[in-house]
Amino acid sequence: LKYLFHNSDCYVFVLSKKDFNLIELPARKDDILSLEKSLISSILKVESLGIGKWVNDILREFDLDKAHKLYEALIKPISQYLAGKTLLIVSSSSALSGFPFEALVVKEGAMRRDASLIFSEYENSTYLIDEFAVIYSPLAYLLHKNSVNENYQFFLCDVGGEKSELYSDLTEMIENKDGLVHINLAHKKELSQDLSQCRIVNISSPIDIDLKRLSKSTINIEKGEKRKKINPQEILKNNKSHSLIVLSDYAEDMILQEEFLSESSKIGRIFGNKIIYPLWNTNVDVKKSFLKDFYKNLISNDFNYSRGEVLRLSKRDIKKTIIRDEKSPHSISLSHPYFWANFIQIGR
Repeated sequence: LKYLFHNSDCYVFVLSKKDFNLIELPARKDDILSLEKSLISSILKVESLGIGKWVNDILREFDLDKAHKLYEALIKPISQYLAGKTLLIVSSSSALSGFPFEALVVKEGAMRRDASLIFSEYENSTYLIDEFAVIYSPLAYLLHKNSVNENYQFFLCDVGGEKSELYSDLTEMIENKDGLVHINLAHKKELSQDLSQCRIVNISSPIDIDLKRLSKSTINIEKGEKRKKINPQEILKNNKSHSLIVLSDYAEDMILQEEFLSESSKIGRIFGNKIIYPLWNTNVDVKKSFLKDFYKNLISNDFNYSRGEVLRLSKRDIKKTIIRDEKSPHSISLSHPYFWANFIQIGR
């Protein structure tokens, strides 16, 4: 699906293996962008207030009716072409790229608010993630085939500071312990040789990328008072294409929210065209649960992520989760898109 605007009109190219169609959408550009901006604003407000703060009233500004109207504007007019499909590859206009399509509401459920369950009103709706896996990719990626290096020494490489809680979880999940390696960036001067041997690279330290100056892009690692910078192009120096790069930590300046799709080709040039990363920070415990679930699904699916189904399964698992606190009269439903829609996949 390739969305583009011309003056006040919105068009979408629908391309499949068998068909190619150009559809003019009934909705106007200003109406579509107004809905998109309204939906993402509540999440960005919470992000600006910091990690781990449960700002319930602000998150409730996420309007399910508007998310359904945006679905009706963008997806419903082309639904006849999506029948029988399980994967959507979205290439969007830069003007329409702040909101993950997975959180579009296909059907609104009953807005029942349970006094003992925070965000219960978001549980009963059907989202696009319930019907499709979604991958984001410039059209050029569909025509480009990466060379595949099958001779990986390691299934998974965890890159960051000290060994993390996620690394401990991974050691329990991966049967072949020799297939897992940890790289402490504080002890490394050069990455390319090590990472070229890894099928999947999980970077658990914050990333700071200036997309306007790719040659000066760096990974910044803070250890005590020392700050270490590593050029991510080292990862690709050996010209071996990694299966997947996962950025498990969010960096505020990594990418402008409204440019994440239009700039994804630049990210691809840095990280090898296949990357999963968060658009915003969610609660730290939710993120840990998501990553653990993602890798569990990835391992059980023999590391096959190319159709986006592993990411979809993990998002749906989080979406169905309820956090219960024995010390509080309230439980929290993670059905709100703030908790599960932040990680996206670019490339396949």
